[in-house]
Amino acid sequence: MISVVVATYNRAAVMEEMLESFYAQEHLEENAFELLLIDNRSTDKTAEKARRFEGRPGFRYIHESRQGLSYARNRGVEEAKGDIIAFLD
Repeated sequence: MISVVVATYNRAAVMEEMLESFYAQEHLEENAFELLLIDNRSTDKTAEKARRFEGRPGFRYIHESRQGLSYARNRGVEEAKGDIIAFLD
């Protein structure tokens, strides 16, 4: 399985577009994957918009309260269940 880790901070508008694009890929479900959205203490509508994707295959929203990309990525590694971890920023 591939774990796709996306760290985000106050980018709700483009994050939503990115998630829509990710799930619109052809042949997406031919490979086992999970998509971990790591919210790095956003103060915009990131959490609200992320909830719209709950129930999509492999999607998990995770809030990381410690600010900083390294904290977000490390949280992604901790939460990942895949043999391969891919980071998208």
